[in-house]
Amino acid sequence: MKQLFQTPATIQSVRTLVDGGNKLDIITRELSPEEMTELFKLKGKEGWCLFKENAINIEEVKDLPDVKLDKGEKSKSQRLKAVLYRLWENTNRSKTSEEFYNEYMEKLINSIKEKL
Repeated sequence: MKQLFQTPATIQSVRTLVDGGNKLDIITRELSPEEMTELFKLKGKEGWCLFKENAINIEEVKDLPDVKLDKGEKSKSQRLKAVLYRLWENTNRSKTSEEFYNEYMEKLINSIKEKL
């Protein structure tokens, strides 16, 4: 397993995004020049975020899967949700986007179940 970058931090705010993702504002304490260098090496890279209220021991994470998505690549479910959001934008908005999504997904699920 590659070396992990670890520093004390506070999650200042959480905001939901249209595509179902979330935006975290994370504040660190003052970092040393070496830590700043490591942090800036990570800028723009996709990785995994693990948050714990105290230091993370390597033994706690050694069995986590090494999964990597290419930068900007969305999962199939994220892509479907984004496309359904665009469909909702272009149709009658008598329902919220979330209601539209849930209703459409139920119809899709039932349609597939009928084929079983």
